[in-house]
Amino acid sequence: MPEEPLLCVKGNDPGGNQLYVFAGGITLVSASEEKHYPLSGIEDALLTLEPDSYEKIVVIDAIDKSQRVHLKLYERDFPGLHEAMGQALESGWGGFYEKRNVQAPIMWFHAVCATNAIFSESNPFIYAFKVKNPEFAEAERERVSSVWGLSDRDSLISEMSNLIGNDDGLCTKWFTNHTMSEPAKKRVENAIAAIVMSKAMSLALDGYSCDWLSYEESLSWCLVAGNNLQETCSDWDSYAQCMLDSYDLLIHTPFVPSQANYKCKALQASYRSATEHLSQLPENPRKLPWFTSLEIDTGPAINTEMRTLPSDFQYMPELRFTRLAFLSDSFKMFLGDFVESIESGECSFIDLTVHLHISICSLFVLMNNFCVDDELVDKVTASCCATIRKIFRFYAVAMDVHEIWRMHTTPNSEEDSDEV
Repeated sequence: MPEEPLLCVKGNDPGGNQLYVFAGGITLVSASEEKHYPLSGIEDALLTLEPDSYEKIVVIDAIDKSQRVHLKLYERDFPGLHEAMGQALESGWGGFYEKRNVQAPIMWFHAVCATNAIFSESNPFIYAFKVKNPEFAEAERERVSSVWGLSDRDSLISEMSNLIGNDDGLCTKWFTNHTMSEPAKKRVENAIAAIVMSKAMSLALDGYSCDWLSYEESLSWCLVAGNNLQETCSDWDSYAQCMLDSYDLLIHTPFVPSQANYKCKALQASYRSATEHLSQLPENPRKLPWFTSLEIDTGPAINTEMRTLPSDFQYMPELRFTRLAFLSDSFKMFLGDFVESIESGECSFIDLTVHLHISICSLFVLMNNFCVDDELVDKVTASCCATIRKIFRFYAVAMDVHEIWRMHTTPNSEEDSDEV
């Protein structure tokens, strides 16, 4: 043995397995081998429950010969391990508890997405649930590509913008009709909003793990989705019900293929199980109040003087006397959060960028519906970007409108956008 152990837990099998925890690592001893994981190669140590059986487990995430190891140690194999390891962690072993981020807004983001952590047996107290290791960034990208169908930073931002900017349209178009009562329609809208904003938040966390988003960018996207969620649901129970309702919508929608329908039922059952699982965790992140304040620093504010746009400021004035005049009012509505966030004096440059992505994405939906030829697309594009540039000049913001605009152009309009 390398040194005097801090604790030793004996296995209950005839082979005499033993687990030793040293100041410098962990050693597992069995009848056939002895395996040592040095502390320098251990990324995280977590007390949790096994997703299917709810059995107590200690999870050790380590690096062994450049490979990530996800070691699960069951209480049934090592009686008393859960409590003993908990005491060691609380006493400072490995410094793992010191690395946990327990800021209330971040814990709230994690609580929303905690079912993801449950299924992957990951740590809900570490940002994005996993220790960020550049050595495994490519593996994270492959995972995200497989799960979400995304390939890079641009596709991630485009997807989050679409989700947050157009969730109401999805409700109206696919899952509601004129025969529905208002309460029934509202329930559908809340269900879709809950699952859409939850997905956007999960994508923001994954974007950080993949090195596609900075920490502050990831937080800012989570913040927008989180504020929308708090406006949609009244507490954790109503949030969970909205999520279950969203699966119901897919299960009972005729246009969903039978194979996908079966998958939706499985996802709903898994979500129900994971929610129950969360309630049994020793440290349940959903014990935080639903209306936890989500104020969080993503950078210096850009309008500390709290200046406001002149009352006669014109949005897309070039369209005023055309048949697309209605777009100027719609654009003003889409830019409402964008402008209000600046005027509040609390908006950072990163926050502003996120709001602009969402506003432009919403405008593109209108353009796709009403701009029937390239000439109209050019006119709306030029007018939109001119208005945004005027806003930026007023607040002395140095941001490339063209770059953000191009990220949301469709293949058919990329050539047109180069003329902006």
